[in-house]
Amino acid sequence: MVYRLALLGIVALGLNSTAAYAGTLTVVSTNQLRNSDGSFRCCLFATQEGYPIEYKKATYRTSASVTNAQGMCVFKDVPAGKYALSVLHDENDNEDMDNHQTGMPLEGFGASNDAQPGIAAPPSFADAVFTVTGEDQRVSLMIRYSQL
Repeated sequence: MVYRLALLGIVALGLNSTAAYAGTLTVVSTNQLRNSDGSFRCCLFATQEGYPIEYKKATYRTSASVTNAQGMCVFKDVPAGKYALSVLHDENDNEDMDNHQTGMPLEGFGASNDAQPGIAAPPSFADAVFTVTGEDQRVSLMIRYSQL
């Protein structure tokens, strides 16, 4: 009798669970980076606030060293939802996007969905938003370098 009650309690807990699924999100560059200097910095935004430049407003942030001119970041335990990804090849490791005096980026950058920057404007959140399923997932994107 006690065994049946305990089993029913466990089943009831499972049926009433509202926990969101969370998985690993791996981000990789599809093209070779300009060099192996610095870090590959990735920011995951759940809202458009700050996207894509204000990295401190990102919901999740991570970075990794660049190896063999390839970039890869790994986010662990990312819950299912809508997000936009912003990536920086921070060649001088100063944790900031360096810009030319004209405003053009001096370092490589990328966005989910390979969202394109506008004329003198970064990619939009709406163009970069994608669905994280809560399961392990891989996102590939191109890193762009401005031609000055």
